[in-house]
Amino acid sequence: MPFLDNGNIDQFKNEMGRTPLLTAAEEITLGTAVKLSQSPKATRSQIRAGKRAKDRMIKANLRLVVNVSRKYMHRQLGQLEWGDLIQEGCIGLNRAVEKFDPELGYKFSTYAYWWIRQSISRAIDQTGSTIRVPVSLNQLITKLNHLPRGLTDLEICDQLQISDEQLKNLRHALVAKRPTSLDMRLGGDGDGSTLSEMLCDEQSTLHIDKFQWETVRDSLQLHTKLAQNNDQELLRRNVIGEESLQSIANEIGISRERVRQKVERAKKQLAAKLIEHRQLVA
Repeated sequence: MPFLDNGNIDQFKNEMGRTPLLTAAEEITLGTAVKLSQSPKATRSQIRAGKRAKDRMIKANLRLVVNVSRKYMHRQLGQLEWGDLIQEGCIGLNRAVEKFDPELGYKFSTYAYWWIRQSISRAIDQTGSTIRVPVSLNQLITKLNHLPRGLTDLEICDQLQISDEQLKNLRHALVAKRPTSLDMRLGGDGDGSTLSEMLCDEQSTLHIDKFQWETVRDSLQLHTKLAQNNDQELLRRNVIGEESLQSIANEIGISRERVRQKVERAKKQLAAKLIEHRQLVA
């Protein structure tokens, strides 16, 4: 039963209280009428009777919608007001009436509670952040937030019954739910450039002729020299290329001793990585 806005909640609650609760026998009778009206072979009279039974079941259980929606007020992040939660709960109640099977022997309120809660939870998940995250991931995020702190990735995966790749996606979703302002300063002291200043303007036109190509060429040459002077590059040339330390020193313009020190440092770094790799695969 929809209502216009949150200012009509009191009126909605007053009208809701006028409808008496259903007895167990009434739930079975009305539920059977709704089920018969959904049959492809239903007559016009059965369809009309099913519609009346459905409306009565919904009106008689609106108290349940209000009670369930009140429990979710602490979860919503300002996107949904109480009236919106009640609206979503009514959608779930409507679905519960359509799916209810009185022959199974369950009390309707017990069955409807799950549908109402699911409808409200999905609405909160879909509107709780600026960037929409799939409901399945939102459910995992909620479980992740309730896990004790200090767990390893392996323990988290075991608790949530997910793979390592799924855990990575889950953490990406956590970041997506926390959008960053474009005016945020990137510097640690708050004096750096803003994020918007660092983004590329794809609409702007690039004027290649106005580039200062002399400066660009000097910069590229500098990076080439730095790469040639890199420890790992010197190690590759000395060990794999079998170049002597002196020939390398003469080419890049530093002393032979300096080349030897760089090669030795690269060997130590490589050895440390090999030892770490063996420990990981052991």
